[in-house]
Amino acid sequence: MSNGITKPEILRPLTEPELEELLQLYKQKYGIDSPQYLLIYNQCKWNEKLKELKISDQNKKWISFRREFYTHAKGDFRTYGTYICLHQDLIQSVTFHTWQPDFKELLECLDKTELICWQSGPLLVNVAAEYSKELRQIIANKGVTIQRARSSSLFVLKRENALNLDPPVIPDGYELRQLQQEDAELVHSHWPNKKEGSLDYLKGLIEIDTTFGVFKKADNSLIAWIFRNEFSGLGILQVLESEQRKGFGTIVVKAISYAIAKTESINITAWILLENVKSQTLFRNIGFEARLVNQWIQLNKIE
Repeated sequence: MSNGITKPEILRPLTEPELEELLQLYKQKYGIDSPQYLLIYNQCKWNEKLKELKISDQNKKWISFRREFYTHAKGDFRTYGTYICLHQDLIQSVTFHTWQPDFKELLECLDKTELICWQSGPLLVNVAAEYSKELRQIIANKGVTIQRARSSSLFVLKRENALNLDPPVIPDGYELRQLQQEDAELVHSHWPNKKEGSLDYLKGLIEIDTTFGVFKKADNSLIAWIFRNEFSGLGILQVLESEQRKGFGTIVVKAISYAIAKTESINITAWILLENVKSQTLFRNIGFEARLVNQWIQLNKIE
């Protein structure tokens, strides 16, 4: 029988100044290539863009661009960089890290927090191999099972190399330019991962971040495109089937890589599934190098 006493939440939210401080800690600890640094960097960047656009925190159309960072309520994130990042869209996404050798602080947070909806089928994002065993034990203890675990490799192109890329050669009859809001519908119709609310996500990315598309001049039709993602790297890359094997994928990757390098002090990154050999070859041919492999773990929902 319950005694009516509610246990205090083990996580506390980081303030914006604390998030900026955490960003610098990860820069010093791991450098600007680390996914942890890039995730925090990107959220800080998106936060500023949303403020510039005067978009309310309550605006549901922009939910995909708001991630909340937490740390141990009784700990000090400055010691081990411990954080858990939560994002609630159609499903909950959970990202986390610590450099504490035994992961004790992070594992306690994952195990005891009430903020992770374990039985609702969350997606565990960018899980490092070093604490995969302990995480899977927590998952089992919560009585949930893994639906799918997919491994992706982080590809990196140094900023100075991106600035020295040969300009992409655009074939006659085509032009390269940034995407506009009206292009989102076509991209969405071809996106394999589309879901409820994802059209607003694409429109938001076009509004607040760098994108590129290749268009046919004759009818202004969009035939290839590239977006960025929550790690401030390269995200959705797609070429219409009828226009494949013509070099358009390379064109948009080079264009966006150069644009990022010109405007931001970060290296260019992309997460590519291990089985996607075609994309890996494309990125290697441009000059990207594979650095590490992490997992995206989708849990089953308990009905």
